[in-house]
Amino acid sequence: MHTVIKLRGYLAMLGVLLAWGSSYSLTKIALNYMSPFVLAMFRFLVGALVLSLIGRDLLLSRKSFINALLNGALFVAFLNLAIQYSTNLALVSVLIYTQPLFVVIVNDCRHLQT
Repeated sequence: MHTVIKLRGYLAMLGVLLAWGSSYSLTKIALNYMSPFVLAMFRFLVGALVLSLIGRDLLLSRKSFINALLNGALFVAFLNLAIQYSTNLALVSVLIYTQPLFVVIVNDCRHLQT
């Protein structure tokens, strides 16, 4: 029983690794056929369908839904734009996922000036 649970965990992590690792290459290919904003819309629709199946009992307020939609949609749209115009996908991924550090640094610099 314990080995089955452990195996399922490893398989789940492998699935996440494959999906996340291949997303940049697949996005680069998909951008040959559609705009970054259309691709972002498709990604959100697929994500919404999956999450609606998984989280049926979750309740969201309108404010949190709009906030998540705008923040997520802008993030993915700008990510798609970066992938479209960049020749180095590794650099794009490093810059995108270090974004929270840049936000903290800019926020701290803003507070030092006041």
